[in-house]
Amino acid sequence: MMPFHLFRLAAGALLLCAAGQAAAQISALRYIDKQGIEVIVNRDAPRPAELPGAQPAAVPAAKAVRDPKLQIAAAEQDRRDRDRVGILQQELDSEARKYAALMQRSQPGPGAEKLSAADAQRLTEELYDRQKNIQSLNAELRRARSAQ
Repeated sequence: MMPFHLFRLAAGALLLCAAGQAAAQISALRYIDKQGIEVIVNRDAPRPAELPGAQPAAVPAAKAVRDPKLQIAAAEQDRRDRDRVGILQQELDSEARKYAALMQRSQPGPGAEKLSAADAQRLTEELYDRQKNIQSLNAELRRARSAQ
C-alpha cells in the first residue's frame, strides 16, 4: 500500500496535468474595445460589434473632460495629507500599545497560571497580526511622509 503523503503527491501531480490539458484546450480571443478596455472572450463567441443591438461608445475614455468642481486646492490637499499622517500615527501608537499588552500577557510572571495550548496559539496569532499591522502602518507612514 502506498504511504499517504506519496498518494497526495501523486494526486496533486495528476490534478496539475489535467488542469494543464484543460487550459491548453481553452482558446480565447483578446482585444481592446472602443473604450480602451481589454476584453477576453471565447473564440466561438461573437465580438460585441457583431452582437445585435450593440451600441458604440458615446465618448471615448481618452476624450473625457476633467470636471473643475472635482479638483481640490493645493492647500486643502496639504491639510488632508497632514491629517492622514496624524491619523496613521495614532493608529500606529494604538497598535503598539495593543502589542505591548499582548507581549506582557504572553510572558506571565512567577506563580502565574500557565496558558493552555489553544490560548497560547491564539495569543501567538494575535501577536503576529499586531506585528503585521505595525509593519503596514510604518510603511504607509513612510509613503505618506515622502509624498508631503
